Amino acid sequence: QRACRARTLGADPRYLLCDEMTAMLDASSAATLLHLVRTQVERGNRAALLVSHDPTLLDAICDKTVQWKDLA
Repeated sequence: QRACRARTLGADPRYLLCDEMTAMLDASSAATLLHLVRTQVERGNRAALLVSHDPTLLDAICDKTVQWKDLA
C-alpha cells in the first residue's frame, strides 16, 4: 500500500480520489497519510475526494462532507 501511495503522489496528480485510504493501516500510518493529504491540499497543490465509512475521520480532515442519504 505504501508503494502505491508513493507512486501516486510521485506522479504529481492534481486530484486525489481516495476510497477508504486508511483501511488496513495502523493508527500511526493513518495519521501520517491524513496529514500528508491535508498538507498537499492546503498548499494548493491538489484537491482530494475522500470516500469512507468513518464519519469521524471525514469530519476531521474534510472541508465539506456529504452522505449518500443527503443526496436522495
